[in-house]
Amino acid sequence: MNLMGQTILPVFYHVDPSEVRKKADSGEAFSKHEEAFKDNKQNVQRWRDALTQVSNLSGWHLQDDYESKVIQDIVGKIFTELNQPISSVATDLVGMDSRVKEMLSCLDMGLHKVCVIGILGIGGIGKTTVARVVYERICAQFEACSFLANVRI
Repeated sequence: MNLMGQTILPVFYHVDPSEVRKKADSGEAFSKHEEAFKDNKQNVQRWRDALTQVSNLSGWHLQDDYESKVIQDIVGKIFTELNQPISSVATDLVGMDSRVKEMLSCLDMGLHKVCVIGILGIGGIGKTTVARVVYERICAQFEACSFLANVRI
């Protein structure tokens, strides 16, 4: 759901989404709010409408799953939605974009097989930087990932 430029990703934490729907529809959850905000009933109605809309969205129903797994799924979804992974590498690197694109095409992420690519060259030409940028661009596509820096053979 996209509301005023904000994306909403509902997480139902130890509560069934249908229960949230019932509460929004029944009004019992808002009786205290209506009393507290009796001078501004339009706000309470907007809150009620928003809760009803969110309760009808598909989201994450966290009940018996491992919380860390669900959190990883949520973070992955956010990275995918934003399409901008948090980068520890400067974005204005000169001459790296073509190398990164070439590396990504070699990986061919559409194929579901193990792929290993060696990066060779003298020190200081940006091998680690290219590897880190590629890693950051594709890591959200995996269940788990880790960047191992300073591995020498």
